[in-house]
Amino acid sequence: MTTPLIRGIFGAILAAGCIRLYAQDAEKRSAADDLAFLQQAFTARTQPDAEQWRQRVEARFSDLSADLDQLIAGDQGERALQFAVPFAYFLAHANQQKRALEVLTRALQSPSAQAATSARANALYDAGLLAFRQRDQGRSRALNEESLRIAREIGDDAAAATALIGLSRIALREHDYETVKKYAQEAADIRHKLGNEAGSTSAMHIVAAALRMEGNDGQAEKFYESTLATYRAAGDKSRVAGEQYNLGCVYIHQNRLAKALEMFTTAMHEYRAENDEAGIAYSLNGFAAVAAVEKEPVRAAKLYGAAAAILARLGITLDPDDQLDWDRYTDMARRQTKRVRFDREFELGRALTIEQAVAIAMR
Repeated sequence: MTTPLIRGIFGAILAAGCIRLYAQDAEKRSAADDLAFLQQAFTARTQPDAEQWRQRVEARFSDLSADLDQLIAGDQGERALQFAVPFAYFLAHANQQKRALEVLTRALQSPSAQAATSARANALYDAGLLAFRQRDQGRSRALNEESLRIAREIGDDAAAATALIGLSRIALREHDYETVKKYAQEAADIRHKLGNEAGSTSAMHIVAAALRMEGNDGQAEKFYESTLATYRAAGDKSRVAGEQYNLGCVYIHQNRLAKALEMFTTAMHEYRAENDEAGIAYSLNGFAAVAAVEKEPVRAAKLYGAAAAILARLGITLDPDDQLDWDRYTDMARRQTKRVRFDREFELGRALTIEQAVAIAMR
């Protein structure tokens, strides 16, 4: 026979257990709801209301990080990977590249996320891309190779094509142009068979970069014009701006400076509208290269310094084709003035605000 005291104790224990289970269920529901929210925002990233979605996601970064922790702690590895991919995308877009890679790494290292699945293959590729941008070549290669292995093991052709793009990008930095074309062409063929023409275009963008680095500017121009038209038709503003910048670089090689300035100006307007600081930095590099060709070394040095400061703050290193142009035109500007003067103006450029740098670039 139980006494009222014992019954009270058991009742309290039972109530506490129910409260804890309810709280756990609430956490699961919250993470599931936020996963649906993230996926909807990710789907809208190329649509007219993309900026509104990005702002909504950025306002909830702290909550979303807590959700990811809950998924990992609850041994929901597959969901954690599905959650981490769009979350990392929005972090990277908000100029938080290092944090984006940390988010993907946390999910990938979760014991419950080790199965060979499409979600894991996609997360590995995204982590590999971020590692590449942070110049961790070895880590990027390992992540992309694992992504490709999983994709082929489970027969996910789309993920395999994406991993091949990652590996072609790594080969580009190593100036291994034949490997670049081999991987990129295989990726383009796979995506074409899948009916993914936009994806096939992305692969051809890598081939264009290889042609540009080889000095085959005529062919590079044709490829960039083709990819630009495809991105423009798809309404992908960010990639349109990127290809305009790339075309501007090719035009400088051809000494078509008016056309180059037209491309850099248009790209700069788009990057500023999107508050894309990395894109702004790349555009500043383009204006700096034109200044070097026009024998304005002081202006070139300031713009290069401003771009370098932005990229360093974001933890981003230049893509291989852009690094080649950086080396070429900074060297040109240095030879036009005393090295001490160039270095001094470069440091002054590093201290500029973004708006001050843009004003110098756009005059």
